[in-house]
Amino acid sequence: MAHMHDLDEPVIHGDLKPQNILVSHCEILGDVGQYFVKVADFGSAKILKSNSSSTFCPEGRTTRFAAPEVLKAVSEKTPIPDDPKKIDIYGFGTLAFQVLTGLVPYEKFPSLQVSKKPYQGVSHRGDLKKGVIKGTLRP
Repeated sequence: MAHMHDLDEPVIHGDLKPQNILVSHCEILGDVGQYFVKVADFGSAKILKSNSSSTFCPEGRTTRFAAPEVLKAVSEKTPIPDDPKKIDIYGFGTLAFQVLTGLVPYEKFPSLQVSKKPYQGVSHRGDLKKGVIKGTLRP
């Protein structure tokens, strides 16, 4: 993530979640092994052009791992304010939470997809998104 964010034209993954992290084990010298971690699924990724005034507009995200500002921007159909790198940092934080605790963030809530019409068909689950957006809902 640091490498992608430090490029001249930074790459924002935008949808970090366990399903997009690939881990493989490679044995070296018999019993000694090493793990390789790769980030996958760059379908939501964006390149931030340094010479452009373009804004970062989020598309569909997995709600349980999406940063609150992403959920708010999607529901209001507005660009992400501030630094879009923070989207990946929040996603990494939710991944770290799951790895370190063994708990799935917001596990008691069904996994929802944020779409162009985020509340269509999920009005009974609107409190989840509203709580995340307002910062009042915690894992």
